[in-house]
Amino acid sequence: MTRSRVTQALNQFNKIVKNNNFPCLFGKRATRSELVFIAICIFKAESEYADLKSILEEYTSFVKLLPVKDRILSPLVVFFDPKFNTHKNAHQIGWDALNWVHVQDKASWPKDIPEYTKPERSKMVILL
Repeated sequence: MTRSRVTQALNQFNKIVKNNNFPCLFGKRATRSELVFIAICIFKAESEYADLKSILEEYTSFVKLLPVKDRILSPLVVFFDPKFNTHKNAHQIGWDALNWVHVQDKASWPKDIPEYTKPERSKMVILL
């Protein structure tokens, strides 16, 4: 992904979030305060979404350092390399990426997180 594509994506993101009709007040505030954790997921044929896995691990480590009250004001925004856009829309790419990361995660479910929130049990997550 070229520097100009990154700049273009950032400008478009800022334009959308700063629009008066953008519905997420937390997103608006985080963007205004420059607290958004922005990352770029580069396409790699051999391990399609490997960058996203690293991004999520880094973001999780970052968020754990923040006071709980500040976490909602530090959202993660991921820009995907245009090479992901072969024949899928952005929504499908996002779900594919999350499902790929989920399949790669071999860790046990955390004991302090309720079982009903497991992706396999949630109606909110679409698994492959």
